[in-house]
Amino acid sequence: MKRIALSYNFLTLVLMLAYVQVSAQYKNGAESISSLISAEKDFQQKQTDKGQREGYLEVMRQNTILFKPEAVNGPEYISQKKSFKGGMFWSPVWAEMSRDGYFGYTTGPYKYLLNDTTYHGEYVSIWLRGPYQPVWKLFLDAGISHGKPSGQPPVLSFPVINIAKNQHVYPKVISASKDILFATDELFATFLTTRTIESSYSEYLDQGSRLLIQGQFPIKGKDSILTYLKTRKGSQRTRTTAAYVCYARDMGFTYGKGEFVDAYRKKPADFNFNYVRIWRKGADGIWRIILEMQMASST
Repeated sequence: MKRIALSYNFLTLVLMLAYVQVSAQYKNGAESISSLISAEKDFQQKQTDKGQREGYLEVMRQNTILFKPEAVNGPEYISQKKSFKGGMFWSPVWAEMSRDGYFGYTTGPYKYLLNDTTYHGEYVSIWLRGPYQPVWKLFLDAGISHGKPSGQPPVLSFPVINIAKNQHVYPKVISASKDILFATDELFATFLTTRTIESSYSEYLDQGSRLLIQGQFPIKGKDSILTYLKTRKGSQRTRTTAAYVCYARDMGFTYGKGEFVDAYRKKPADFNFNYVRIWRKGADGIWRIILEMQMASST
């Protein structure tokens, strides 16, 4: 019995001390974010060369999330679709990455050609890789539509970060960080029920935030977003579905469902939507929204 007890205690100790070791294998932030942008462009090329179905299946993870318009498992959804080449074209104009180089996203305009009609909009893609999986894999993909943009397309830009090295992250710490981000998203939802939309977002937006709403052109920067939200008279409600935090615990995302009711109308809601929020933790330890997309929902 003593031997069994000792073995059990040893196993328990091993499990308690288990951790995820995250050691950066990438030379610098510029190199890593360039590889992220290349992954997005390669994804576009795969769809052009092989078709949409094959293009998606080559870059997705088993648990990739697609919004069609509701959140679905990517591989299961795409596997049931027939493939065709061409039709969808997009280009990243902004990209960001976590300080460990394992989590990143890109966003930019797209156009979709169907028969003789061209549709325009914006996409956001979240990508993951790891210390033993250097190839970027698509983790989330979503988009909105809007009118035809005027003028020249935006120029690709991105911040360069210093890649952190030799991080040792316990699974419990990652799980706790995810719970905190989930609770932060829920707290933001509570703000929306007690304050104006503008004042609620003012508390949570990063200075460089981007807001992508169905039918609207991208709104960039905290001040511009708040100016727009002043004109959005009514109430907004959101319900958090899930949260994810990267190993470095400096970036993550949440998604869920929401509704907007115009101040001069009554329910049913004027706009039911699915949302994706990408968050970044500041030097002060506070999570702030760096991108939010609101897509029209089918429910």
